[in-house]
Amino acid sequence: MATKKNLRAPSAPPAPASRAEAHTKKTAGACAACRKSKKRCRHRSSSSPAPSSSAVPAGPASVAAAGPSGERPSKRARPLERSAPTSTDPVVEAATLSVNVVFAKELAKSLAEFEASFEASMAAHKAVMEAGRAVRETVESWKGTWSAASVLPVVEEATEERDGDD
Repeated sequence: MATKKNLRAPSAPPAPASRAEAHTKKTAGACAACRKSKKRCRHRSSSSPAPSSSAVPAGPASVAAAGPSGERPSKRARPLERSAPTSTDPVVEAATLSVNVVFAKELAKSLAEFEASFEASMAAHKAVMEAGRAVRETVESWKGTWSAASVLPVVEEATEERDGDD
């Protein structure tokens, strides 16, 4: 026969030891948005597995391999990792130096070509601006000539009419 002790409902889990532990349990299965607002996630489906709190946090290499998460980066983002220090092998250093020297010579040649073409472009621009200025001055003088010529006969007619009335 079953005793009274065996018929009881299973006991509730023990209460958390601290508020921090209670908060951790509350937000353990929450999505990022709910974790950020420190609320219990209610819009996530209950069939999705909750991340285990005992799991080892992912390293930067596995996070980078997973791809962008779509979330904005936090303000306290870690600085980018620096590249490995250069080799101390003299052969590698000599090869790097020769590549840099060749590249510097190509850049100097390209810079000289650019400066020459820039100067030619500026000279052409000045010539075009001078030609435009000359055209504008010519048009202004034509306008002045035509406006003075068209006003002159009207003034002469008006003075003839006045003189004839006397």
